[in-house]
Amino acid sequence: MPKVRVSGVENQKLQEFLHRFEAGVVIFREGDLGSEMYIIQRGHVKISLVVGGRERELAVLEKGDFFGEIALLDESPARSATASAIDDVEVLEL
Repeated sequence: MPKVRVSGVENQKLQEFLHRFEAGVVIFREGDLGSEMYIIQRGHVKISLVVGGRERELAVLEKGDFFGEIALLDESPARSATASAIDDVEVLEL
């Protein structure tokens, strides 16, 4: 997956898009409606899916990775997976 690096998050205009999630917080759940995507600035995010009643980890993302874009590209705005903060996470929300 390509990395997206955003330097200068100190920039005042970008600050309004910066969001923080504490470790263990669910950023969004599979099936939630969504119209945002995220670019990780710090921390790690787990992407998972429930299959046969069990959680299945699909990926662990890190700084520069992005997620949530499927809801923007797909005809359905429903999230196709769950995103959770593994540790304290900072993301740019677009």
